[in-house]
Amino acid sequence: GSSGGANGKAAKAAANSHAMMEAENDQMIEDLEAKVQVLKEVGFGIKNEAADSNDILSNMSEQFSKVRDLLGNTMKRLDGLIRQRGGWHMWYMVAFVVFVFLLMWWFYGAASRGGSSVSASGVEAGEILGTEGGSTR
Repeated sequence: GSSGGANGKAAKAAANSHAMMEAENDQMIEDLEAKVQVLKEVGFGIKNEAADSNDILSNMSEQFSKVRDLLGNTMKRLDGLIRQRGGWHMWYMVAFVVFVFLLMWWFYGAASRGGSSVSASGVEAGEILGTEGGSTR
């Protein structure tokens, strides 16, 4: 009789142990599923970011091509202007340089004279502030 009871306890303990292992396995599977889901989301995020970056790079490439073409055309025009002897464009260039020179000369002259409208009107700072020689009126 006692061996039957011992076998029953051993069978019950084995079944209990098996149930606990199944529960642990189920928990581990759930954890793995959660981690796989997180990795899947990270992968989609990386894919979307890479697609956005490629779009930006493609856009930049197009813009640089346009700028390169524009600069090339400008250089061709400048080369054509340089190769021409004389012409109205040279007179415009000379007039512009003279105008800029006169403008700079005038500004430099105004700055060396004081350039301030207050001193140009003859009003001294002391008269405005009501002080003369450091004393107040």
